[in-house]
Amino acid sequence: MESNGAKDLGNKGGRGVLLAFEGPDIGPRPRAIEAVRNMIETRGRDVLVSRWMGSPLAGEVYRQSAPLYELSPRTLALLAACDLAERLEWEILPALESGAIVLADRYVYRIALGSARDVNVDWLEVLCGVGPVPDAVLHFPVPLAEFPARCDPSVLDLYEAGMDLGLSHDLPLSYRLYEERLLEGYAEWADRHGTEIEDLPSTEAALTRVARLLGLHDGEVDQRRASVLRVLEASGADAAHTRQVARLARRLFELIAPRRGFEPPDLELLEYACLLHDIGGGALDGEHPYRSARMVKERPPDALSPLEIDAIAVLIAIHRALDEQSEVDDWFRALPAELQDKVQHLGPLLRLADGLDASRRQTVRTLDATIHDGLFDLRLRTKDKAKQDVKAAVARAELFERAYGLSLSIDVQHKGAPATPRAALAASQR
Repeated sequence: MESNGAKDLGNKGGRGVLLAFEGPDIGPRPRAIEAVRNMIETRGRDVLVSRWMGSPLAGEVYRQSAPLYELSPRTLALLAACDLAERLEWEILPALESGAIVLADRYVYRIALGSARDVNVDWLEVLCGVGPVPDAVLHFPVPLAEFPARCDPSVLDLYEAGMDLGLSHDLPLSYRLYEERLLEGYAEWADRHGTEIEDLPSTEAALTRVARLLGLHDGEVDQRRASVLRVLEASGADAAHTRQVARLARRLFELIAPRRGFEPPDLELLEYACLLHDIGGGALDGEHPYRSARMVKERPPDALSPLEIDAIAVLIAIHRALDEQSEVDDWFRALPAELQDKVQHLGPLLRLADGLDASRRQTVRTLDATIHDGLFDLRLRTKDKAKQDVKAAVARAELFERAYGLSLSIDVQHKGAPATPRAALAASQR
């Protein structure tokens, strides 16, 4: 497997591409992942981001133990292996089989963290080495001199600082010493697998490197989607949540379209509204959707028409029932009659999809539905019982039921094997 960029990884005859993004949370890695995903998406390529500790069981245990760093080194390694096993089964392997580009957030880290804690490397390889070797490993280090300024004890993951190792009671110093151990672990892994780990200093460097690896060209860019994603990125909104809402709304659209007679431009309008619905901030207050709608009108995506922008603003604002509004009601009445009708039928899909991710944990993997006897019978496959998400969706069903003349029923299933590769890719995107 080549990882030096000498061959075009974007043309591999059906097999996907696995890119590992490594490095501390206080460095460029988190932003680089989002920027790279945006770049790939706007060129019409399938892309999936698989998150470190993104599995529900392992992730919850990890988050609960992190404040007091209660896990032993071997237990932490076991937890990392558990997390990887679920991510491989539900996300990474199905996406690769479908030909997608997978951005694995801290993929090699599962081994490096154990190595940094003096866990036997051979045992780690047996435990955590079941996944494919990445096509490229991109590492985003932080200069040692910058550690003290970036270490905020109020938000820092103490495992990330190696505080469980007792290296030092001084947080920045412990972070620095732990990073040195991690670098040794990464180097050892690279030697074992014959894979280069590339150090990149910035998001811009990551964009340049990945574009070259995948053979991406500026001429392929969907300028409309790119303009929407620029607004989303600049807002600092929860991109994982907005993408999940867009994914769920797209599936609801597909399920209801035969009954309604929607067209492809309608889906595009809905997706853009979903991506921007949270740019006013995620505060749980009644003003939040209106702030987002106003921001869309004040700082609109530059590739969309004024009429599209007005329609998107109304779609976002009708998180609440239309008859409760004043300012937004004026926006709605200013739209052409045909667009008013579309907004009245698309808005409930955004509202329902947003409810299905009320927890902001992307618990819904897939959804399907049957329509019979005046009932929209929605069936969810979820990571866990998704109680908060289901409760919120039921509470927000009024606009949907009014628009389509159907009663909503929701059934949850959170066990069983993953779906087919292509379906699993759609289910896992976030």
